[in-house]
Amino acid sequence: MNSEFDFFRRILMQISPLSDESILPVFAHIQHSEFKAGEFPLRAGERATHVLIVVKGLLHEYLLDRDGKQATRSFSLEGALSGSLGDLISGAPALSYIEALEPTSVLTIPWVEIDKAAQLDINLQLLLRRIAERLYDKKRKREYALLVLNAAERLDQFKQEFPGLFSRVPKHAIASYLGITPVHLSRLLSEQRKP
Repeated sequence: MNSEFDFFRRILMQISPLSDESILPVFAHIQHSEFKAGEFPLRAGERATHVLIVVKGLLHEYLLDRDGKQATRSFSLEGALSGSLGDLISGAPALSYIEALEPTSVLTIPWVEIDKAAQLDINLQLLLRRIAERLYDKKRKREYALLVLNAAERLDQFKQEFPGLFSRVPKHAIASYLGITPVHLSRLLSEQRKP
């Protein structure tokens, strides 16, 4: 098999065991896409149609409020899935933006093909269930952090969850993810640098 298939297989196998026979019908629809920093695989108002797997680079998923201020939902690093599952499932115009924060290479898979293949394969159904469970658990932990932890604790948790991300992401996006202002983030970082 080729290296693209091996990469795709490894990512899926980390989520749920699958045979090559289960993977191949989905892999047949994979496309490779490149995005420059600042380009958007998805913009609010468009229809979400593809699941993305980050091969190299970094994606930032966010919403915009009425004043145009970003509310960061997530970051997708190498090996992570992206694509705004809620927008994919709803079929309605997307609420989310997905932006490449640096040159980013992704594998794209049409959601309709994943759904079609899963209807014929119980192992793919289990994979989708495991993905949904992971997303739910991630959301649960994020909700807990925003409701229970103070800003300094959320910052520490962010650093543990995303090691090395600080140098790759604009500070305003990190502040938004933490539910604080960029000024508050700067203050926290200054306090952490003090001996």
